[in-house]
Amino acid sequence: MTAVSDPPSERRATRRGEVPAQTRGARQVDRADVTEALVELHRAANAVRHHVEQAVLRQENLTWTGFVVLREVWAAKKLETRHAAEQAGIAKATLTGVVDTLVRRGLVRRDRHPEDGRLVVLELTRRGQRLIQQLLPVSRDEEEFTLGYLDNEDIAQVTTVLRRLVAHLDQDVARERRI
Repeated sequence: MTAVSDPPSERRATRRGEVPAQTRGARQVDRADVTEALVELHRAANAVRHHVEQAVLRQENLTWTGFVVLREVWAAKKLETRHAAEQAGIAKATLTGVVDTLVRRGLVRRDRHPEDGRLVVLELTRRGQRLIQQLLPVSRDEEEFTLGYLDNEDIAQVTTVLRRLVAHLDQDVARERRI
């Protein structure tokens, strides 16, 4: 058995077809089914993103990631960059480029954290507030359109499954596999 402290060995064992110690006893699933499900999940996420970008964001010359950052900062009023990256689901390095663009466009401002000068806090400018308030209703309409063909039970089931997937990948055992 591979030591838990050696995740790369676990990954190598998995690639060779061996069952890692952390997954032994877990329910077996068909690899083709797993691959197909992940391909469809990726395709669906990209389709929704593309739809909203084209229907809502293109006319404002805004990317999906820029919109997500604007939305997160708007919801929080002020948001530390590390939290903005986490909530937007992007790397801190990616956030830097996105925020640089938003700052250049006059939509966001960076300020030093009032209690810890090493930290940076993001806040929407008036122009950024106006833009997000203009885009949110239209974005919500398009988001509703993307899932509007599903009934409430289907939407609840999709939400539950996706939350379970994220929770699974947030567990220590999953993080160890990414080391």
